[in-house]
Amino acid sequence: LTNTPEFVKRELTEVLERGGDDFWIINCSNVKPHVYYLDLIAQLWKNGDIDIEQHREEYVKSYYGLEEIGQVTERLKEYPQYAAAYGKEEDEHAGEQFPNHVARILVAQYIKNREKRSEELLWATEGKTLAEQVQWYQAICGKAAASYQEYLRKCRMTEAVLTGKGQELFRDSLLLQVQIYYHCFQGAFLICKSLLEGFQE
Repeated sequence: LTNTPEFVKRELTEVLERGGDDFWIINCSNVKPHVYYLDLIAQLWKNGDIDIEQHREEYVKSYYGLEEIGQVTERLKEYPQYAAAYGKEEDEHAGEQFPNHVARILVAQYIKNREKRSEELLWATEGKTLAEQVQWYQAICGKAAASYQEYLRKCRMTEAVLTGKGQELFRDSLLLQVQIYYHCFQGAFLICKSLLEGFQE
């Protein structure tokens, strides 16, 4: 999840305040990249409230088995700050489908009819032409790739100071997710570059 824990807490606290306490359906697809948020949501469900900073520290100690939690805690805290925003609202941050699914939509439209914009993207962009939609998407992907590259650098520095099981778990969770985001956004940026060159023959 690319939104802040504070946002998640605020939204779900409102659900509780309005009586939504029989059950929650939490769609997370693959569990591993979402364990931190799932644990946060579980604690909020059980207790009705949560101290986000305290929870983050306890989670890092428990999940990674670390005594020195500073760097890993900081990387977890930073995670939503590096997320790509595709709109102006607080919850309009791109997840893992955005760099892949939108790129596929643009390529399919280009092949089908590059003279028309993609109607599938009208929820996100008001581009009047397919080329304008590609430019909109390329700007987001370029910014996101640069952002995730910086975050990846910080995560690799954190990985280097960890040892044993904590290092392995960090590498297989947060670091892996950041690598995926970086490569997907970089790839989407290059697809946009190719499409724009295609418009110029």
